[in-house]
Amino acid sequence: TEVFNSASGIRIDAIAFTTNWLYIAYTTGDIYRLHPATFAGGLINDTSVGTSIVNKNNLRLFVKSGATNATDLVLVGTSGNSTVAATRYGLFKSTDSGASFTQIMNGMSGNFIFSIAVDPSDANRMLVGSGNGRGVYRSTDGGASWTAASNNIYSNASTGLTQNPSQASHLLISSSAGGGFGTNFESFDGGATWARFDDPTTDDGVFSFDIDPSNASNILAGTMTKGVWRSTNGSSGPWTQIFVPAAAAVAPIKYIYRLIRDKVTSSKVYAVVPTGAAGNSLFYSSDSGQSFTARAGVVAWAIAPHPYMGGAAVGVNGADAFVTTDSFATTSSLGLAGYAAAEGGFSSVAVNPTNSAEVIVGGSSGGFYKTTNFDTSAAGITWTKMTSPATAIQLVDVAIANRGGRSVYYAVTFGGQTSFAANSTVGFFRSLDGGSTWTSITTGAWPCTIGWRLLADVASPSTTFYAGLWSGGLLKLVDYD
Repeated sequence: TEVFNSASGIRIDAIAFTTNWLYIAYTTGDIYRLHPATFAGGLINDTSVGTSIVNKNNLRLFVKSGATNATDLVLVGTSGNSTVAATRYGLFKSTDSGASFTQIMNGMSGNFIFSIAVDPSDANRMLVGSGNGRGVYRSTDGGASWTAASNNIYSNASTGLTQNPSQASHLLISSSAGGGFGTNFESFDGGATWARFDDPTTDDGVFSFDIDPSNASNILAGTMTKGVWRSTNGSSGPWTQIFVPAAAAVAPIKYIYRLIRDKVTSSKVYAVVPTGAAGNSLFYSSDSGQSFTARAGVVAWAIAPHPYMGGAAVGVNGADAFVTTDSFATTSSLGLAGYAAAEGGFSSVAVNPTNSAEVIVGGSSGGFYKTTNFDTSAAGITWTKMTSPATAIQLVDVAIANRGGRSVYYAVTFGGQTSFAANSTVGFFRSLDGGSTWTSITTGAWPCTIGWRLLADVASPSTTFYAGLWSGGLLKLVDYD
């Protein structure tokens, strides 16, 4: 039986009873308070009012019965909306059954509140979980003040994973899975301990980091929507915006997917924007990221620098694989176009670090391709389609390790949050026979198996890798077969 219809067509995020009222919270931030028997009542938070609480993603609601129908405790947690004042989103408290709300953020650095808990024996003792702050916060005075209480609890994405080429123990990761969730971490002991630092710019996230091998104080950050930023003072900043990809007529998110340095000439840096059109997809810096220039006519979904030829690299996109010897000022086809349509394009590429004739390419539908006669002249290249690690899923990253006189292939599969069907379960795979057969090595990947990056450790590249997850943080793989 329908008991209530707001006629708004907006998703309901929370329903909660007290002994006095029924509270219904919509994803927009509209909150209704109704009589629990007659369902009579109305709005106690109307988002059309300029001073009301507003919400962007999932809204969180906690209620506790008061002695009378005018004394219920109501807590509301929202996610941010940068188009309105910050006083309109975050964490709010009412002690009069929602007749009035007060923002309670003192001591809290994050304002995307995704979880709320209150001690049932003492309503002054509260915990909240912040998506863009320091994780868990604790209050013992009913929310008047808050202290960080994460105690080294990290459950983050690792989209911005990078390692200092000159100091293996120095790592950066980003927990940003979307704009506004910016929390980043830095480690100087190989990931044993981490320190948090904020995004270069507010209301955005970092998708990629890069550390200058000649000066670790120079750090580049590729953001979700606001281009590349640079600090010359380490992770603490200040940060300067270097460039923003141009907007398109119908603009997808112009995220900086990867920041990649040349293997030989470290002052050469590439910024990859796979959602960009030709001339707005690959950007090149010759001065360690102080400035970038768009590479006209080039679309790149992924690139891999040549291991010992400066300015040379292999790129892939939705139509083909291609090679450059002049930092993508010009390119030549590598003849993989015949597989592109069925594959849906190519999403990853790797060049063997000790044998540049061997190149592997990962497809957007799980296809795996290799050549063993690659040459920067692009002449005579032959490709073989090998057994796919998993079908109907994107190979978001591939890697080659040289171990025991053979090439060992790794593939990282990505399927968003939904692809868990037979033969397409996301995770990590390894081939010891040149791609003819694959074995899942996902066992132990917890709490998430959605891979995003596999980065060879600069100190032990043949056996040790850092595995960045889309959610669930950072893993370390030590593999001796």
